[in-house]
Amino acid sequence: FLTTCGLAAVGSPCVDNGEALPLHGTVGNIPAEHIWWHRENGELVVEADIRDGQLFEQKLLLHRKIAFSTTENKMTLTDTVKNCGDKASPLMVLYHINMGYPLLSENAVVAIPSAEVTPRDDHAAKDLDTHLQILKPTEGFQEQCYFHRFEKEGKAKIYNPDIGLGLVLSFDAEQLDTLCQWKMMGKHDYALGLEPGNCTPLGRNVLRKEGKLQFLNPEDTAEFSFTVTFYDDKSSWENG
Repeated sequence: FLTTCGLAAVGSPCVDNGEALPLHGTVGNIPAEHIWWHRENGELVVEADIRDGQLFEQKLLLHRKIAFSTTENKMTLTDTVKNCGDKASPLMVLYHINMGYPLLSENAVVAIPSAEVTPRDDHAAKDLDTHLQILKPTEGFQEQCYFHRFEKEGKAKIYNPDIGLGLVLSFDAEQLDTLCQWKMMGKHDYALGLEPGNCTPLGRNVLRKEGKLQFLNPEDTAEFSFTVTFYDDKSSWENG
């Protein structure tokens, strides 16, 4: 359901300032140093510390808090990233949240009320008018990406009337200023990624060249958060 991409690189493998960077960074493959849970204000809360650092490069500490409501069908994830090093570090975060079968089908309804949507490339641009339409699993489908920007609140929704289930993803569009919609309608690789982040997944070298790469100064922190709410009726989902 979620792969965390970052913390110093997101997107395509590349070489940036002489540093070879893997697909979507390193934090998703790092075990937590410390993990614990507790109950708090009607929520079951899981917390963890993950250290994403290496010699001569970034030294970032991620504190993650996932709060599961015990009274509503929703969860909220909050990440606090601290730069524990002595120099500014690139800061790239993307939450690769994947929708799959049985929620995802050709009958699923997707709504992304963005103020602006930009296709990643010419291949995506040719289907811009139908970028929210979900297809049935298709042989030979080539992935498409669309970058959404919002005025205030970021939001992305999916509902499948065949099973009567849906969800709404909401987030602060100032913290996470881009939603990547990853559309992969392949027959054996069938997924829809709804991916809020503070960057696009084009690669750190591209963002640096475009002047869009964000940095975190020594001892500074940055916070990112999103909420997923689950629904079992369409009217509630439409108003969510």
